[in-house]
Amino acid sequence: MSEEAWTPVTKHDDGKFVRTALVVRHSEKGGSIAIVNEEGERIALINMFTNEDNSWFAVDVLDKDGRYDQHSAITFEHGTQRRLDNAKGLVAADFRTEKGGEY
Repeated sequence: MSEEAWTPVTKHDDGKFVRTALVVRHSEKGGSIAIVNEEGERIALINMFTNEDNSWFAVDVLDKDGRYDQHSAITFEHGTQRRLDNAKGLVAADFRTEKGGEY
């Protein structure tokens, strides 16, 4: 039997739009989202993690099924795009405040 990895969904009103919102728990399981195409085939997996005071937040995007030949994160600084390639199928983003510790 599969282990439960359901990520709760709610909505968030930012004053301009009411948007779908994913609830990221600070438990050891974080959150897990399967991205599927219209046929229901998984094309990516997103894992999300935070801590109790939300001083850090991380998102991993995985090519879990090895569908793609290239995996890259794209960053922007002062209007310049920088591409960071990874051959292992994982691209991650890490957001921290000054007090955000290790995870």
